[in-house]
Amino acid sequence: MARTSRARIGTRVSGNGSPAPSLDRASVRMYRQGLGDCFLVTLPKEDGTPWRMLIDCGVILGTKDTAARLAEVVENLAHDTGGRVDVLVVTHEHYDHVAALAGPSKLFCGQHESRQEGQLQVGEVWFAWTEDPGDPLGRKLSKARADQVNRLAAMVAGLQSGNRAMTPATSDLANGVSELIGSFFGLEQQDFIRARDHLAGQSMAAANGAANGANGQARHLGATARAMENARALGGTDGKRVRYWDPSAAPWTSPDLPGVRIYVLGPPRDEQLLKKTFASDEVYHLAVHETASTAFFGAAGLDTAAPGAGQDDSWFPFDATYCRELRDPTSDATVRMPEATAEFLRRHYYGLSSDVGDQDQNWRRIDEDWLGSAAQFALNLDSATNNTSLVLAIELAPGGEVLLFPADAQVGNWLSWQQVQWTLDGNKTVTAVDLLKRTKFYKVGHHGSHNATLREHGLELMPHDLAALLPVDHEMAVKKRWDGMPLPGLLDALKAHNATVVRMDDEHLPNDPRFRASDKLGQSFTGPLFYEWVME
Repeated sequence: MARTSRARIGTRVSGNGSPAPSLDRASVRMYRQGLGDCFLVTLPKEDGTPWRMLIDCGVILGTKDTAARLAEVVENLAHDTGGRVDVLVVTHEHYDHVAALAGPSKLFCGQHESRQEGQLQVGEVWFAWTEDPGDPLGRKLSKARADQVNRLAAMVAGLQSGNRAMTPATSDLANGVSELIGSFFGLEQQDFIRARDHLAGQSMAAANGAANGANGQARHLGATARAMENARALGGTDGKRVRYWDPSAAPWTSPDLPGVRIYVLGPPRDEQLLKKTFASDEVYHLAVHETASTAFFGAAGLDTAAPGAGQDDSWFPFDATYCRELRDPTSDATVRMPEATAEFLRRHYYGLSSDVGDQDQNWRRIDEDWLGSAAQFALNLDSATNNTSLVLAIELAPGGEVLLFPADAQVGNWLSWQQVQWTLDGNKTVTAVDLLKRTKFYKVGHHGSHNATLREHGLELMPHDLAALLPVDHEMAVKKRWDGMPLPGLLDALKAHNATVVRMDDEHLPNDPRFRASDKLGQSFTGPLFYEWVME
């Protein structure tokens, strides 16, 4: 494969005594702050100085000492970069990718601001087209996401309000949904309460307040919405240092980096592909089928487009016309029913079971069965947001090696690359498939999950002897009930591909000169502050 003069061997020593890659070699650094992404890409410029890109900076909600971990990471970034990166890439709106931008501490500043001690200054901010407030489809997707996050939060808060009794199963479900959307979008208890209070008769514009997006773009409650707006503000009040990237755009180039091109592979503009998150089955997310969405949120009393009965009545699966109170019908003269019906209900629903071992018959009730869809709606939101990931392929020289950063892109995003191509210099065609075939470094997608690295249209196109960094903390993933993160089958496939994979949660590096660990240890977490891959 093609090499450039910038890929020479050499080392230097950073100010804190850690050996660091020579400035004339490309490198990728993975910070070890916990389950989340924070990657620093360094490329040597023509004049020998470094060009730097930071891709995301976050950690999953619920991580111990989150603020301290992120502050420690940014402090190290500021130290090792001289306080500045040329580009901040915000791949998508998930807490484990944007938490450092959510505040309250201002860890970053824009080019137009005076940098304070310990802050990291940002030259430009890059987003996917899906975050562009001036893009009609982007606005549509943002509104759909905001509506569903807010309504799910309101539903959870309503269930947990204490105004109605919950079965243990429903309590577990409410807590599970709260954990899911809290983890994904950074919602805390006050956000759930605000959603409940405001959605009952007020627009979410009132509920969101300052969390509304640029130019009135719909935003939901929670930390990730704030993070996205804070990131956008780093581009200046005029927005001239903010870019929204589309796969149809020409690759990014700079006279400072001759020969280097940065291609945008995704997300696609095809809504069906954005909803596709599995390889074999199409599961439609985000823009959920209108009937299912209306029925679910209408049942919860949260469909503001079709307000119905009061909250108490709305929790039940059937209209009151078709319901009977589960009590002894003889205790209320206003309740009239045949004796046979009363006896049937007493025997099978509210009376003691004839089963001496288990006389509780609550398991027969379906009052709250419809709520089981809530967890799937939350997971759908997660997958749909992942599929809006900004995907970058960095070509180090024309026809040369490629560094691939798919963020959390899932099946539909990956499949769209098969159709993506660019015409360069008037007649030369470069395809995304061609870039995959020249991939030298791979940031493993979505922490190694089951549907974020395609087989035939992904890994099998890449050359053997890959170098890969995997941002995963399996222990935390298990606590979140994501036991298959990373997926053993994916790890096996990478091994069969002769890839060298360095995991964030592994305390030992492979015997490979391309990888190094920081000599500086984490103060708020154990082990080296980061792992780094250096171009041969």
